Amino acid sequence: MLTFDADSLRRRIRSLDKLRRFLFALACAERVFGPYRYYSRQSHRGCPHLLRSTLNNLWELAIERRIGNREPFLDEGERLIPLSVMQADEETEEAALYKEPHKLDFIADDGVCALLYACRCELRGDIESALWAAQRDYELVCSIAINLDKHAKRKINRILAKRPDLSESDLLVQVDYVQEELQQQMADLQDLTRLQGGENYPQLVKRLRVRAQRRARALQSLLRTLTD
Repeated sequence: MLTFDADSLRRRIRSLDKLRRFLFALACAERVFGPYRYYSRQSHRGCPHLLRSTLNNLWELAIERRIGNREPFLDEGERLIPLSVMQADEETEEAALYKEPHKLDFIADDGVCALLYACRCELRGDIESALWAAQRDYELVCSIAINLDKHAKRKINRILAKRPDLSESDLLVQVDYVQEELQQQMADLQDLTRLQGGENYPQLVKRLRVRAQRRARALQSLLRTLTD
C-alpha cells in the first residue's frame, strides 16, 4: 500500500536532474487537467483552453529539452483560482475572476496550482516545485473522495468511529483511485530514474504524456460517475 510521504518523495526527486524533475511535475499537472476540464464544463467557469495550451507548450519544451523559460501562465494562472479556496488579501481578491463559490472549486484550485508548480519547475528545475505539483495531484484525488464520493466517505467515517487511533489520511490512501494516483507517480519516477541510465528520451516523454492523458480521462470519467 503506497502512501504520500513527502520526505521520501523529496529524496527521489532530488536524485533527478532538472529536466527530469520538470517532466515529473508536468505529468502530475497533465493528470489533473482532466478533472479541471470537468469542473469548467459543470461550473461554466475556468479557462481550460489556456491550461491546455500551456500544457501543450510545456510538452514541446520537454521534448526539445529546453527549460528555463518563463511561461505566461505563471503571471496569469493565479487569477483562475476561485476566491472560495484562497486566503486572499485585498489585491488578490480584486484580481480573482471567480468570487462566488461553487461546490467543485477545490478541483480548480488543485488543477491550476499543479500547473503553476509545473511551470515554476520548468523555469527553475527545483525540487520543491516538483514536490508541490505531486502533492496537488494527490490532494485532488483525496478531495474527490472526501467531497464527492459518498460511499468512500461513509466507509472512512465508519472505520474512524471504531478506530480513533487512525487518521483520515490513513484511510484515504486505501480508496482505489487515490492508490492508483500514487501508483502513477511512482511509475513516472521509476521511468525517469531508468532514463538516466540511457533509455531513449523521446520515447519516454511520449510514454509519460500518453499515460498522464489516459489517467486524466479516467479521472474525468470518475467525476462524471460521482456527480451524476
